[in-house]
Parts: sequence; structure tokens; C-alpha cells
Amino acid sequence: MSASLCILGLSYNFLTSFEESFIVFPSTGLFYPDLSFNFLRGSLPIPPPSILFYLVSGNGFSGEIPPQFCNMTSLQVLDLSHNDLSGMLLPCFGNLRSILI
Repeated sequence: MSASLCILGLSYNFLTSFEESFIVFPSTGLFYPDLSFNFLRGSLPIPPPSILFYLVSGNGFSGEIPPQFCNMTSLQVLDLSHNDLSGMLLPCFGNLRSILI
């Protein structure tokens, strides 16, 4: 049985970017990435649909929230606050039964 990383807590650091430029997080057993309060910039990275918690507040992500967020059926907590996001909220956010912060 191989173990996989489920929780990744990297909040309150000075991270500025990912090693490679990518839009989608790899589809692994990672259910709880906490990248809040760093110096990450650019487009909002899209996590896999199986993600449970997605915490990326306090960065410099910009642009619109990608429509792929509507496919995250397991999402329980989403925190995109304190970024530079623009545009309109996705209509699917009104249909989610999860907790949106």
C-alpha cells in the first residue's frame, strides 16, 4: 500500500511561483492544499475535481474564476479571498451545497 500526500500546508510563506508553469494541479491524493498568504501571482490554478478544501487566499491571483470550478463535486471549502480576481461569480456557485468563503 503506497501512501499519498493528503494535506499540504504552505500558508504564510514567501512562495512566489510554482516550479513549472501549469494551470491544473496534478490529480493525486491531495485533498487539502493550503497556499494562503503567499506571493503567488497569475491565473488561479485549477485543482482536480476531487479536491475537498481549496485555500488560496491572500495571494495575487488575477483574472476570472475558471468555469472548471463548477466541476468540483467534492468541494467543501473554497477560500479565494484577498486576491485580485475579477469578473462575475460563476452561476454554479449558487447551486453548490458546500461552504463558500
